[in-house]
Amino acid sequence: MNRLDFKGNNLNTSKLTSEDMQKYIWYINVATFLFFLVLNAQASILAPYAMNVLEVQPSTAGVLASLLFIVAILFRPFFGFMYDRGYKFEALILGCLTSLAASIAYYFPDIRILVLGRIMQGLGVGLFLPASVSIVLDMAPEGQVGETLGWRSAMHGISQVVGPSVGTYLADFLGFQTTFGVTIFICIAPIIMLYAVKRKVTLRKTVPKKGESKLAYVKNADFILATLTTALYTVSYGGISTFLPAYYKTVGLGTATYGVYAAIMGASSIAVRIFGGKQADRKGPRGIALLGCAIFLAAYTGLCFYPLPPSAYLMAFIIGIALGFWVPGIQLLGFKDINPEARGFSSSVYFTCADLGLLLGPIIFGYLIDNYGYSIMFPVLPPIFIVNMMIILAGKLLKN
Repeated sequence: MNRLDFKGNNLNTSKLTSEDMQKYIWYINVATFLFFLVLNAQASILAPYAMNVLEVQPSTAGVLASLLFIVAILFRPFFGFMYDRGYKFEALILGCLTSLAASIAYYFPDIRILVLGRIMQGLGVGLFLPASVSIVLDMAPEGQVGETLGWRSAMHGISQVVGPSVGTYLADFLGFQTTFGVTIFICIAPIIMLYAVKRKVTLRKTVPKKGESKLAYVKNADFILATLTTALYTVSYGGISTFLPAYYKTVGLGTATYGVYAAIMGASSIAVRIFGGKQADRKGPRGIALLGCAIFLAAYTGLCFYPLPPSAYLMAFIIGIALGFWVPGIQLLGFKDINPEARGFSSSVYFTCADLGLLLGPIIFGYLIDNYGYSIMFPVLPPIFIVNMMIILAGKLLKN
């Protein structure tokens, strides 16, 4: 087996053709899109709903937004052991069920029920995200792991573009309660699709040997560097996505300017994610991840000099291209040498560190902006990607 290939050794797929497997992978991809469509649609209206309907303070709305990540971080490592015992489909379905329960909770205008909904949605994200990556790694055809990850990443990217537009549009024209009602019905579709796949694809349950530790599987240089660089990336993303809208508001452009910026960035990344995944399969993931880093560095350096539209929109377009290379490249680099029996646990560790970056980014950037003003926000970004490039190159030296 080529070192970049996965054969899905823990799958019982002897009765399935390659066409069947591709079909079921697409069921999972569409379910992933719908899951994150609901998540992003609800996230886009959660703060205005809490402040305008429930009349909470902005600080409370901020805590509500962070609650999802806190819950996901706390429980995700435990879910990893569940995945590696063959319960990945159960995790996906349970994640969708908790998202459905959260959507029902959001429908009721009560702050206590809203908090309960955020906790349930945090559990859902903690269950769904690592399992969706781990199971795609298991089912991907030989030589197409990067491409398959690219398609899955594209589904996530499309949801990030479409979700906020759907959420804010429906809330403006139909109201918050009706919007949450629509998301309830959307949540049902991925549950049905995933159950259909579960009936056809059986994951063998793996029991660790006595004295065997999952940590032994993730003591891998490429996995560690991929996790570390992803955490640094999410620190930058969490900071810029939180405070760039506020910066545009302070200079008189309005927060909608960032909406255009984010839409351009998301749209430009979608097709590149698929291309980037294919190139990671053919040329190796390290070079593709480095290419993504280099493009990030160029774009964020440009943003230092041209932070305002229309030039900022060009930088957003370039950042989207960088994201398209970075995501499949760094994920394949991190997971390619992980034992199939430990992919669930390792993906939990990976995404837990990514979520930590999303939590720390706004805190770090907020502290810097409080002390030095918005002007410090842009020069902080390029050094992050210089460090990431150095870490990835150091991993190559260690391999050699």
